[in-house]
Amino acid sequence: MKSLITSACCALLWVASSAAAAPGYTLSGLEGPAGAPGGVLQLGGFNNTGQLAGTWLTADNQAVPYLYTPGSGFASLLPAGAAPSGFYGASVNDLDNNGRAVGQYLGRAWSFEPSGGAAVPGTAAQSNAIALNDAGQVIGWSGDTRYVYTPGAGLATLPGDTWAMDINNTGQALLGQGTGPLSSLSRYDIATGAITPVPLDPLRELAAIGRLNDRGDVLASLGTRLNLGAEIHHADGTFTRLPDLAGAGSSEQAYDINNLGQVVGRSLRDGPIPYEPRLFLYTPGEGMVDLIALIEPSTLEGWDSLYPLFINDGGDVAGLGLHNGSFQVFVMQALAAPVPEPGAALLAGLGLAGVVIGARRRQASAASRSRANHTDCPVL
Repeated sequence: MKSLITSACCALLWVASSAAAAPGYTLSGLEGPAGAPGGVLQLGGFNNTGQLAGTWLTADNQAVPYLYTPGSGFASLLPAGAAPSGFYGASVNDLDNNGRAVGQYLGRAWSFEPSGGAAVPGTAAQSNAIALNDAGQVIGWSGDTRYVYTPGAGLATLPGDTWAMDINNTGQALLGQGTGPLSSLSRYDIATGAITPVPLDPLRELAAIGRLNDRGDVLASLGTRLNLGAEIHHADGTFTRLPDLAGAGSSEQAYDINNLGQVVGRSLRDGPIPYEPRLFLYTPGEGMVDLIALIEPSTLEGWDSLYPLFINDGGDVAGLGLHNGSFQVFVMQALAAPVPEPGAALLAGLGLAGVVIGARRRQASAASRSRANHTDCPVL
């Protein structure tokens, strides 16, 4: 009887583990807009509704900013009546959850909208908009100064010799210092002017990427070529160093963090070149996971050199990669947690229940201990 109960228990666990082992993502490529056959130039933002913003190239290599909306397609973000103006004529740096993007247009800090958009009020002829939040606050640089623009309040100067890096929906900005790689990062409270330094690892190279989420977590991706690493600095002063995905001898380069603390990036193995980096997904509960292993294999056909640049709060990932040799935008759509087939789960449950009911008390107790032992089996 004990053997039969154990077998039934394992069968039920097999049903559950088979469902849990299913891929967590499907990957799909995004064909560019009809008016930009030259392909994607850069991807600037990905929001919680699945919208994407970036620049695509016309046949004669003119950069055009576009907003992509699932179900609706592409909309040009050029001002009404304006024509493309060169390879460097436009760039998109960020996208909020309302479908507004910011970046640079003709050398000027610009707020892009399908209705036309406009220059960020108060900015100089040579300026740039780096990031924005859902309230419409924008940070960037204008001439020799760094600014924050607040609707209704206008332009204000950011403190010191800093770089405007990111802004969240609680009114905090992420500031950096340094030329090229960043020697320091700080949280800046726009309302109070309070500055909180972020203590970077002194044993690593300087930071290359900094991101800020609504919880106040700062993602710092350290290093530019060697000795790479990634850290999450929490609002309470603690920090989490992302472990190596591939074990000793690998280095992690992180690109984005969402409001759940999930991080995406690439793990680079130390050793001879060439080699193919591994993509990772970090979650606070599960740690580092091979992102490729979570993708439905049939949707990966033809893809390589993937860069996971953004992750939204739904866990969807967007980035750039090569599809059959062509540079293209991809979206990894998170799948709902798989549920076992009702018939299979019911049969397994009824079979196990029947065995338990027919067992004697002592055998049922032994079977209970057997099932308890099986709960330690890993579910892959």
